[in-house]
Amino acid sequence: MKVVLILCEGPHDVAFIYRVLRTMNFRNYGEKIGKAPYPLNAIFKNAIEKHDLNQLNLQNYYPLLPMDILYKDKIIVLLYSVGGNTKHDRVRDLIGKYLDILEVPATDTEITNISFVFTNDADDKGIESVVNIFKEEYSKTLPLIKEISNLDIICNEEKNNKELFLGCYIFEKGDGMGKLEDVVLPLMIKDHEPLFTDIETFLQKNSSYIPKKHSSDTQKMSIGIAGQLKKPGKTNKVIISDTDYISDQKIQQDPKIIELICYFEKLFSTLVKEAVM
Repeated sequence: MKVVLILCEGPHDVAFIYRVLRTMNFRNYGEKIGKAPYPLNAIFKNAIEKHDLNQLNLQNYYPLLPMDILYKDKIIVLLYSVGGNTKHDRVRDLIGKYLDILEVPATDTEITNISFVFTNDADDKGIESVVNIFKEEYSKTLPLIKEISNLDIICNEEKNNKELFLGCYIFEKGDGMGKLEDVVLPLMIKDHEPLFTDIETFLQKNSSYIPKKHSSDTQKMSIGIAGQLKKPGKTNKVIISDTDYISDQKIQQDPKIIELICYFEKLFSTLVKEAVM
């Protein structure tokens, strides 16, 4: 069994990666927590039991548990929303819990390797700057991360017949800058151009209602408005994960998503190959 943690900046990233993995024939993991492979079941259980529910609110609940769990063959993917790109203490704590799997004797678990894949928006900082933040924040917990670059997959030495892999994927629009919405929104617009032109006009006409701090979030607004027309009440996370504005065919033909799919295929094939060796 191979365990892959994909550490996402927020729930929209989780939703999009979920959507992409579904096109790669990954399925929802429907088992109850107690039936997850050891020690995943213990990690999930402890994440809940060791926190005072009276002090816990929805804003800090993540990343105690993954937002989504998918599986295919002998690979389990845990999709975590880490609550932004500044919650480094949370992420270090989360990584530490899963690193403990490497200490479990091979005779006590069917897990043969564990992977951490860091994802984030490039924003206006650029890919290299974001990767350097990962190196700076997590090198004490994961010394191997000092060697990471975007689209990399690197492996640590074996421990208790288990291996540690690290990966990195940064969302950008093709010039080293940008964010998830620069990938998602063009997919939604394709074949629905008149609708999104109307949405853009609507946002321009009503710009006075948009708070200044959200004036740069018009892409998120466009996704939300279009999604409400299909099913009112949906959040952007749900819209991204299941909207028919984004078809499997669009996903499989878009150059940026092909890059992401190829990256995941490379990662998963590496994990399988290493396990066989």
